Amino acid sequence: MKSRFQRILASALAVLTMSSLLPLQTLAAERSQAEYIEKDMYVVAKYGDAAVEAIADGLFNHSSVITTIRRYNVLVSDFGSLYSAVLAKYPELFYVDRAWGYSTFTSNDSTYIYRIVPQYNMDAEEAAEKMDAFYREADFYLDQVDEELSACRDDFSKAVTLHDEIALDAYYDDVNYYNSNYTFMIDKYGVCENYTRIYAYLLGQLGIYSEIIDCDDLKHEWLKIKLNDTYYNVDVTWDDPPQDRPGQVLHNNFLTSDDKRWQIIYSSYGVDAYYDSYYPSDDTTYDQALYTNYYSKMCKLDADTTTMYAVNRGTKQIVSYNYVTDTETPVYNINATWYAGGGYYYGGAYSSLEMYNGKLYYNTPGAIYSFDPKTNETELVYTNTENTSLYGLRIRERNLYGIFANSPDVTGQTVLVAELPEIHYHNYSDASWLWNGDTAELVMTCECGDTVNIPATVTLDINEASYIATAEYNGTTYTDTKPIDALENVSELSASTINLGDTVTVYADAQGGLGTYEYAVQYKKATDTKWTTVQNYSTNDTVTIRPAKTAPYEIRVTAKDELENTAEKVFAVTVNPPLLVNTSEVDKTTVPLGQNVTVTASATGGTAPYTYAVYYKKANDTKWTTAQAYGTNNTVTVTPLKKTTYQICVKVKDKKGNVAEQVFEIAVTDALLTNTSTLSADTVTLGQAVTVNASATGGKAPYKYAVQYKRS
Repeated sequence: MKSRFQRILASALAVLTMSSLLPLQTLAAERSQAEYIEKDMYVVAKYGDAAVEAIADGLFNHSSVITTIRRYNVLVSDFGSLYSAVLAKYPELFYVDRAWGYSTFTSNDSTYIYRIVPQYNMDAEEAAEKMDAFYREADFYLDQVDEELSACRDDFSKAVTLHDEIALDAYYDDVNYYNSNYTFMIDKYGVCENYTRIYAYLLGQLGIYSEIIDCDDLKHEWLKIKLNDTYYNVDVTWDDPPQDRPGQVLHNNFLTSDDKRWQIIYSSYGVDAYYDSYYPSDDTTYDQALYTNYYSKMCKLDADTTTMYAVNRGTKQIVSYNYVTDTETPVYNINATWYAGGGYYYGGAYSSLEMYNGKLYYNTPGAIYSFDPKTNETELVYTNTENTSLYGLRIRERNLYGIFANSPDVTGQTVLVAELPEIHYHNYSDASWLWNGDTAELVMTCECGDTVNIPATVTLDINEASYIATAEYNGTTYTDTKPIDALENVSELSASTINLGDTVTVYADAQGGLGTYEYAVQYKKATDTKWTTVQNYSTNDTVTIRPAKTAPYEIRVTAKDELENTAEKVFAVTVNPPLLVNTSEVDKTTVPLGQNVTVTASATGGTAPYTYAVYYKKANDTKWTTAQAYGTNNTVTVTPLKKTTYQICVKVKDKKGNVAEQVFEIAVTDALLTNTSTLSADTVTLGQAVTVNASATGGKAPYKYAVQYKRS
């Protein structure tokens, strides 16, 4: 039995747990879901659920007399079992005494219950107050498995989490004269009946079926629960360790078959105890499950997996346990030993396991650590300064408790050692919609500003010309309606002004409306009334047009959607004459000094007639010399006067004053070499001499001369 100190501490923990571990309350405990709890099924089936409800309604109303029972013709011999079943199915009727009075009537030689006179152990006002406290504390347990507040999404993880929380919180006490489902829920002590019925009540709130099993041979009560359409034995009482070691919970009696259950009973008591059960438990799937090696709480961190974390005492490891494949993966080694005295150490890992804010918390004899399975990071949270070792830990709200003892076989003392950082739990309650054309997202916003986007299913209501978006978040369906946007033509042109001979490209485009768009493209001169069709309605969205005249044009683009709605857009395009192009030429680009360069001026495009101007200069000069001012003459001669590089500029001007120029570079080389030699006489008498006067111009001086002669 716990010491007075431990009992006070248990009450303190109870006060903490009366408010939810998490601030957001979604699963609120309520009147027992009796249809999910089976007890004395033969007698219940005989009189029906309506008879059970009639008795329960009277007890919930604190009625001094219940007369509605008469209509069900309940035999006096059956009433005790039926009344017992009612109290088992509704554990919050803790204020109802097990004794009762009744009146009978006889019909056809059988005696039936006419009315019931219940006995209550507290008045209606006190019962109502305590029932509220009972439900508030039940809220705490339900929060541990609520799908919005925890990672539990399947019946296995919910069932084992409730199993562990009850065993960790409560301690077995058959010494107190008075204990009830209320004292068990609030003060955390009781006997097997209380363990079993509170567990059945919480499972029923989650829609999990159970059957309460009584064994007269053992004077013991436990539960069968239904998982995956199969019933298994669960004994939370026997999984709460002897000496009630806080932070430790067994799993030997979780989801066993009947064969395994009988083996456990026989090995513990040496008797072949009999118990009556409506539902057989033949499935041995979990009889040898690995979790029977786990003495810690099983913690579920990830809702998207079928794994839970636990401490394997034998291997001294934190393991990730897959409860579908019954396999474990070590994730962290607890490198610690617990001293047993005399130079000896205990062989196992006496560590609890808790979870908070996505991390696991475990203990060694001298410290408490957090471990993050996602990053494999370990952090020291608390260092033990006591004279005893840590044999466990518990977390409630933000409070971290260490469990101190001298050995694993004593209850130990639970002490508050640290306050953990506050967690913000998102409450996505503000719904809004984000539309993008014909797609939509439901946006759920938390008060902190964080958002969750849920893609919506969008349907079309043609009659209302609107889209209807539907999305679901946490069991609530949200809808939004958005009118189909008006069809809008957003086509564009490559240019609004072009020259004759060039093309203009139409980029057809639309938005709004419905579905796939088709485009028709037409054009005409602005002064015409008739349109020329380039493209009838087609999904092709790129069309090229080459106007044939120099004139203002109009291009019309019409978009059509699947509802036959149309939207047109008309563009104005100015077609100018072709660009003026200077096509002038020179007859040579290299010329000897003194020779002429002939310029032949010409042009295309623009607007005829053309006039031409010719200018020239040395390349390194800045000033041009006019060879010809603008005129119709298109042939001009330029004579360079220096041996250097010249530039000749030819300008062409059309009728509208547009000018196009072209510049040529002319390299001027030396003048041509000319032989200017002479003779002293053309005719001489035989014997006379002829004098040769050799001379030259051009070329590059100095000159050298050679003289030869011969008979002609």
